[in-house]
Amino acid sequence: MRRPLIRRLPALLAAALLLPAVAACGVDEDDAGLVIYSGRNEKLVKPLLDDLEKAVGTTVAVRYGESAELAAQIQEEGGKTKAGLFFSQDAGALGALSSKGLLAKLPQASLDKVEPAFRGGAGDWVGTSGRVRVLAYNPGQVAKVPDTVHDLVKPEWKGKIGYVPTNASFQAFVTGMRVLEGDDATRAWLKGLKANEPKVYENNLKVLDAVGKGEVSLGLVNHYYWYERVAEKGEDKVGAKIHFLPGGDPGALVNAAGVGIIKGNDQA
Repeated sequence: MRRPLIRRLPALLAAALLLPAVAACGVDEDDAGLVIYSGRNEKLVKPLLDDLEKAVGTTVAVRYGESAELAAQIQEEGGKTKAGLFFSQDAGALGALSSKGLLAKLPQASLDKVEPAFRGGAGDWVGTSGRVRVLAYNPGQVAKVPDTVHDLVKPEWKGKIGYVPTNASFQAFVTGMRVLEGDDATRAWLKGLKANEPKVYENNLKVLDAVGKGEVSLGLVNHYYWYERVAEKGEDKVGAKIHFLPGGDPGALVNAAGVGIIKGNDQA
């Protein structure tokens, strides 16, 4: 299993806050010692934050939502925001707050816990976990898996690709391609993909399952969905496999979730 960014989330949150740990509980934001705006899914992180509650000397309230919407809310609220900590699903939302000067500089000891590629250039946020874009494929239908997303616009893949265009990770991948190859090349790729009539699914897991059942031959997903399915069912029961694209290909994007402290807030 490739681990491009595997970090201990509790340690990073604690280091960022300069507290021994952070926690989450069902208290009102007005009564909490710390308010976290979390773009990370509640089902994913709430058990972790609940476990940490025992180790902290203050109450914590968590507001869950979409990372981009929460970042926009923090900007709109300005100095009146109740958020002391922003826990984002992706680096883009953290970058938006950083560009507005809304995140506090973190201690170097906290920054050093994460590789430079997965922390803010201004030293005001750190990555907590990473997910890699991969190609899911059906080994019974694909003899040779493409080594670049640019091959997906070839006629041989018409009607054989599954994806989730509304998914934040897919959109982040498109942004990454724009940065790497420019708007014109990215626009041409998107038009080529559309011309190949890819099948649209509701989420990454449904894409993965569709690949496994042979509904499509290839799928654009994040790597960890495959590991979740394997842990749940066993590898022999999962019909799809995943292929990591070579470094430098826009399809090999590593998208980091991360955390930052809201500047001027005295909670942390």
